[in-house]
Amino acid sequence: MQALSDLGGLRPTPQDETQATHAPMLIKEDGFVRWTDTAAQIVNRSRGVAAWPQTTAFLNGARLKLAGLSVTTGSGQPGEVLGVTEAGLTVAAQEGAVLIRTVQPEARKAQPAHTWAQGAGITPGTRLDRWEPTDP
Repeated sequence: MQALSDLGGLRPTPQDETQATHAPMLIKEDGFVRWTDTAAQIVNRSRGVAAWPQTTAFLNGARLKLAGLSVTTGSGQPGEVLGVTEAGLTVAAQEGAVLIRTVQPEARKAQPAHTWAQGAGITPGTRLDRWEPTDP
């Protein structure tokens, strides 16, 4: 409530154009999950690429589009499935874990992560592929 009442006293400050920078254009690889990042980094990157190129992980070389990611508790090897529940698929990151709510396999419709995991035979201990960016 206090913040709203303070809005009337705000004074705009012009941006220093000499300090302005441009963000680089996104490329498809920017959406690839890096399981060696922390869970928070993975979720934040996912939020940043939600519109395009979308969040993509790999299982045995096949692409999986992921949605509805959030940070959760858990530990294991980066990319290791820690659990499959109705809430979704829990996958270990370098630090913490990520809960995935929706998975869209290649050439298929998006579906709840636990439904996909059951059909694909995904169980705790399954490892999602590790993808690391190549150096230019």
